[in-house]
Amino acid sequence: MLVKLISYSGDMYENQFVYTLKIRMAVSSLLMLHALSSETGDEVERFHSSAHVNNFETLDIRHYLIGEAIPGQGRAISTRRVPMNVAPLELARLSDLAATISTKKLATSRMKRLEVRVTAALGVIERGYLRHVHLTTRSKAENRLYQRLVTALDWFRASFGSK
Repeated sequence: MLVKLISYSGDMYENQFVYTLKIRMAVSSLLMLHALSSETGDEVERFHSSAHVNNFETLDIRHYLIGEAIPGQGRAISTRRVPMNVAPLELARLSDLAATISTKKLATSRMKRLEVRVTAALGVIERGYLRHVHLTTRSKAENRLYQRLVTALDWFRASFGSK
């Protein structure tokens, strides 16, 4: 899975909490769509799934890639590999994605409508978490609410774990 985001930083690890939050939200979104698409009982054919292919998956991500470019300069994107500054168990949890989704199923009008709603809801949670937990606004109630929502999403993700 590839997660694209735009951030500006001056220090190597200063935005890593944003990166891990983006990964957590992206995986939550994918797992919600997986659950919603499989509730009709349709199974993805084994032939069309990569779940049974030995791709030497290790269930870990030890680095992330940063591609940087200065807007308007027309220069090539420079990339660098940055080690993750996260506990090994958290890395394993971030990279554990045990879901199979049919692209044919995602193309249906029902799933497109659900995708928009799921993405919008997770976007509200992500923005609220960044605002009320990491930027520490004065609202203790909203701080607790968004911490609990993200914790609930973490437990939701864990319920789909491959192990």
